[in-house]
Amino acid sequence: MTAQKLKKIVRISTTLVIVFVVFAVIMITYQLVKISTLNKRLVELDRQSASLTQTQEQLERGIEIRQTSSYIEQTAREQFNLTAEGDKIYIQQ
Repeated sequence: MTAQKLKKIVRISTTLVIVFVVFAVIMITYQLVKISTLNKRLVELDRQSASLTQTQEQLERGIEIRQTSSYIEQTAREQFNLTAEGDKIYIQQ
């Protein structure tokens, strides 16, 4: 093998290695950006999940309160002017 052929092989090999390294750096950078974006999205979704969980708990407490007999009785008295047996009614003139 002549020196010229050897130089050509070394040059081609060096060029291929450089191209591979540049490609690898670009791919790694792309993956890091993608991971960062996905992590930000995950944090936002965790916040939304916590907020929705809190809202759900509040709604469930509201349902529990509205199913009690005392709440139903109070609502009937206030909204429909109903009275219970034995209540004294005062009429204001």
